[in-house]
Amino acid sequence: MANANALIKQVADYCAEKGIRFTEPRQFVLEIIANADKPIGAYDVLAELGKKIVNPKPPTAYRAIEFLSEHGFIHRIESLNAYITCHSDH
Repeated sequence: MANANALIKQVADYCAEKGIRFTEPRQFVLEIIANADKPIGAYDVLAELGKKIVNPKPPTAYRAIEFLSEHGFIHRIESLNAYITCHSDH
């Protein structure tokens, strides 16, 4: 979890510096992916998101995943159709 917290802070700092919105759903999705023991699929992310947001809809998870992927914070493993965090120096 400490590693996830450091990553979330890094992403929050990056977004603040670039003027990009780091919304609560985006933060929650990043936290879920960062804390997963293995690559995690979108539906599993959505199920976990339900523990943090009341009745989240699939677009909420998919938009957050798309945002995090576009900015290089997570990567999709095509063969597994799942996501992992990307550790970079933005």
